[in-house]
Parts: sequence; structure tokens; C-alpha cells
Amino acid sequence: MSAIRSIAWVSMLLPAAALAADPVPAGPELAAMTLRVVLSLGAVIAVVVLAAWLMRRLQAGIGSAPRRLRVLESHSLGVKERMVLVAVGDQQLVLGIAPGSVRTLHVLNTPLPEPEAADGGSRFANVLARMRAPENKT
Repeated sequence: MSAIRSIAWVSMLLPAAALAADPVPAGPELAAMTLRVVLSLGAVIAVVVLAAWLMRRLQAGIGSAPRRLRVLESHSLGVKERMVLVAVGDQQLVLGIAPGSVRTLHVLNTPLPEPEAADGGSRFANVLARMRAPENKT
């Protein structure tokens, strides 16, 4: 039994010994291989950076167009059910959204005024500013 184990160990080590016996390229060959690897890596990084820049430029053009359809507010009614206030041009609709269906619940005769952000900034910016501001302890 021990002879079989020793043969198994020797057969496993033979490919490793054969690979170790290959001479490692030295001098100009090693420098050329290193340069090729570095240039290939640089090319891959340049392609990734270029793709990211291109995607950012394309997305900036999409958001700058005037929007005729806007979701003004949304309220969750359940796990997958939502009630949404949507502005289409000058008209506002209240929609019920559930898996597989979207229904108009109400069409508003007079549009609701959009809530204005305090201090002229966005609502998110105002909430963030309030959270960062130290509490007045008097």
C-alpha cells in the first residue's frame, strides 16, 4: 500500500518538477515580456476609462432634454403596490400601480402646486443641511 502512495506522490510531483526545470527567460527576453504585459494592462485601463467617460457624456445629454412626463410623488401602499402622482404636461394624474396593472385613480382638475424647497435649493439638499447642522442647545 505504501508503494502505491509513493508512486502517486511521485506522479504528482513530476509535472511540477518538469515546469521548474524550464529556464526562466533572462535579460532582454524578460524585459520584452514585462514591457508587453505593462503595455497590455495600460491598454485595458485606457479602454475602461474611455468607456466610463463616454457613458457619462451620453447620460448628460439624456437628462438635459425637457421632460413632459414627471413623477411628482410616490407613496407605497404595500410590498408591490404604489400610488403615484404624475404630471403630464399641465395635467396631473393619480395612478395606482400593482404588479401587472397601472390604473388611473383620479385626474386632478386643478394641478397641485409643487412644494418649493426652502432656501432655493433642492429638498434633498435642505434635509442634508439640517442633518449636518449642529443642534441648537439653549
